[in-house]
Amino acid sequence: MLELFVENTVAENPTIQVRWCVSAEGLQLLIDRKVENPQVLLVVKNMTTQKEYRTLEPLANCSAFVPFRSSGENRIFATITWGIKKGDARKRFLRKEEKEFVTDVLNDSDTGFFEDLKETLGFAQASIAVDKKLFPKKPFDWKWVNQNFNSQPEDECAFRRRRIFAYTIQPIILLGLIVLAGLALSLLGVWILGMLAVGLKPNWKVFTPNGDLRDLPYAGKGWRCKVWFFTSPYTFLMRPIFPLMFCGSTWLIFGFETMIISSLVYLGLLASFVVITLLVKLFSYLAKLPFWQSLAERFSRKKSAPKPSAWTRKFLARSERRGIEEQQRLAEREKKLKKLYEKNLVVLCANVNRQMPMEVPKPAQTVGLWFSGVKRKVCRPFEV
Repeated sequence: MLELFVENTVAENPTIQVRWCVSAEGLQLLIDRKVENPQVLLVVKNMTTQKEYRTLEPLANCSAFVPFRSSGENRIFATITWGIKKGDARKRFLRKEEKEFVTDVLNDSDTGFFEDLKETLGFAQASIAVDKKLFPKKPFDWKWVNQNFNSQPEDECAFRRRRIFAYTIQPIILLGLIVLAGLALSLLGVWILGMLAVGLKPNWKVFTPNGDLRDLPYAGKGWRCKVWFFTSPYTFLMRPIFPLMFCGSTWLIFGFETMIISSLVYLGLLASFVVITLLVKLFSYLAKLPFWQSLAERFSRKKSAPKPSAWTRKFLARSERRGIEEQQRLAEREKKLKKLYEKNLVVLCANVNRQMPMEVPKPAQTVGLWFSGVKRKVCRPFEV
């Protein structure tokens, strides 16, 4: 049902071209299932490192270039897949978390895909031997260029882009950090020397609501901590941060109250929005029920009311319009499936030249495929 062709079982480049085709029976199954976006899932797995590389390519492309990330035996697994909505297959098979694919598609014996893998059709595989000498060596400035990135570059082109940043923007950033660090250390040294030499004994003053000028903190009856805080030799390191402590406490008192009021306002707006949305959805759902349609028809047949009401006429007109739109949508889908069938005729195995299986049909010779072929010559992937 699905066949996979490769240039050679022994790779001559760390990126190789693969070619696929599908039988007439498989293409008819896709049409019968009304698949609008058939794609080919290619999974490359190194049998030594057990690392995977995946890509999704449109079925009608007939061919793609697949990079290898590690030397040794690499297996390429292929299957036809699709999604209910556009982008579903990409989210399902290519999404990663912590640099690992979220979904597992290959069985435990690494001989193929899981049998219960949904929305897939056909299976093909190929085994390629990749020599370690095919991968480029790491340049002399590898660490300098990649020191601000969490992962290594995929290929030589990605490394060149990072190198431009490393020799233009990165020195300016490092120089700025050095200047800021030196300034911070200088200020810290001055602060420590000043505290050790003369200390810091300010006499803060504040205005009370009555207009009186008092010391801060206020030394009221039974509270003599001001003398201890500003004169004790054990507290000199805390004195410079006292204004920050005072400002922070003020913000907590007044800012917390403002935050509560704002939260209540936002919560009320959010609750109103949710209630209105649910009511709109409820009325829309009730309007689509067959009960209302039959009720409108029953009222329209009554002799006492030969003329339907304005609401009934509006409802019937809306129902008729929706029926016409549904028919148009189905007709458009059938037309799209017909075009898709005609477009995918180039991928039929009956059209493959068995003497030169890697030859791509003219309709599938796109600019993207040509660019990938040129790119593999100058952008070899680094070995992981």
